[in-house]
Amino acid sequence: MWALNSLQRGGLDLGWLNPFAWAHRRKWRQKYQQVPLYNLHNSMEAAAVLIVGTLQQEGDLSREQKRFAIDTFKDTFSMSDDDATQLFGSSTFLLKQVHSNVHEHVENILANVKAEFTEDQINSLLSLIHQAAEVDGPMTATQALTLQKVKDVFNKQSSKQWS
Repeated sequence: MWALNSLQRGGLDLGWLNPFAWAHRRKWRQKYQQVPLYNLHNSMEAAAVLIVGTLQQEGDLSREQKRFAIDTFKDTFSMSDDDATQLFGSSTFLLKQVHSNVHEHVENILANVKAEFTEDQINSLLSLIHQAAEVDGPMTATQALTLQKVKDVFNKQSSKQWS
């Protein structure tokens, strides 16, 4: 005890020895230093990210791809043009961290929201991803992989439920 007091009087901060403060700092760090893409809590945002990510997998977006995404958001999610444009912009921003490798992050993107999806929403999402993949021609291998990974995530979810 005497040694700790003398260290503290000497200027050494002993706050790091507090286990409660350490647990609080660790919990804070885990929550707020996480990739924002993995912290989505709205199924519509997650769907938008996957649609835009599918479009971006083969490089920069064309005008037709951008128009497809915004029109899809307006029609499917019943949004105004401004809201659909903002959703597109935020999805593009979130996807900058994963570049064109969205297929590697599908499980983490859907982790917080997959329970919110109804069966109809799952089918709609799969259909929209398929349509997005075919905007500028036939579906590529990475786009097909993204579609398959989304199917796998929802198949895992349905197989965990009790019969």
